[in-house]
Amino acid sequence: MTDSPRPIDDDAVDVAVTAERYAAHAEQFVAKYREWSLTSLHGEAFRDVLPDPIDPSPTERPPRVLDLGCGPGTDTALFADAGLDALGLDITRPFLREARKEVPAAGFLQGDMRHLPIRDRAVDGIWCSAAFLHLPRSDAASTLAEFLRVLSPGDPLLLSAKAREPREQDAMELADGRRFTLWRADPLRRRIADAGFNPEQVDDENEWHTFLAIRD
Repeated sequence: MTDSPRPIDDDAVDVAVTAERYAAHAEQFVAKYREWSLTSLHGEAFRDVLPDPIDPSPTERPPRVLDLGCGPGTDTALFADAGLDALGLDITRPFLREARKEVPAAGFLQGDMRHLPIRDRAVDGIWCSAAFLHLPRSDAASTLAEFLRVLSPGDPLLLSAKAREPREQDAMELADGRRFTLWRADPLRRRIADAGFNPEQVDDENEWHTFLAIRD
């Protein structure tokens, strides 16, 4: 597989198509995603703003972190190793089978981040690394509202999305069939703020935009 992209319209970004491509080539993607993690850059800053102590008393649970688009559980494992109550969610069943095998200390759910199978205010932080880009732009506002729903005021959201600035296109399809929505920094910041978060951009690279946002 190669990653030569072609421009597509925003409305052609289809979660089901991309999920099928991940499932069809799961073994290759598992190997790829085990070699890359955003936690080395922003994991400490994210953990620092979690509302509860990392080392709770025996009567308290540790902070619950929801890793959205967790794939084979690379980031989920790092949160579990840090003593957090780690929960991963992904739409791709083969990824979850691998994650459950490799990260037994964490919990994993199959689901769509646009309709989280989680009750209101049930998690203390959301980590969404390189997953929001799979959604069509038309689903951004309602998905961010879902993120808000499962958090409490003061809880953090880490969200990274592929940047549009280096490319003259709003969305793209890779040669392997996966489809991505691309974002400019300011419109993404506004979407996050309009949803009820206070976002701060925490990177300066041109390929990705990463925001650490606190729920109002």
